[in-house]
Amino acid sequence: MKKTGKMIRNARNLQGMKQEELADALKTSRQRIGRLENGVNSHGEEAQIDELTLVKIADILSLDAEELLESEGYGTDFPISNVRSTDGILQSIDLVGLTHHQRKLVESLVQELKKDN
Repeated sequence: MKKTGKMIRNARNLQGMKQEELADALKTSRQRIGRLENGVNSHGEEAQIDELTLVKIADILSLDAEELLESEGYGTDFPISNVRSTDGILQSIDLVGLTHHQRKLVESLVQELKKDN
């Protein structure tokens, strides 16, 4: 997780984005962003970031989502290339060939995007 947190922190800093701004974009607290970047949860244990949050962070910070997923141990079984996004606006999703788990993850992402609009 610490590698993932460093990747997130570095990308955020390169963009001149504050923790508060990333927190607002993710609809979470600045403290949670700080804990994610430091690799610990609120109990001082190693933090885990769920797949959906990683995909959102990747989109916001223009990071490689597959690389973030791999750094958290999710592997590369989720074909991020099937998700098309332009300026944060979801354009299309090709569900052909996705596993049940992958389809559920995409459905969750779409629901989150709908709530934001």
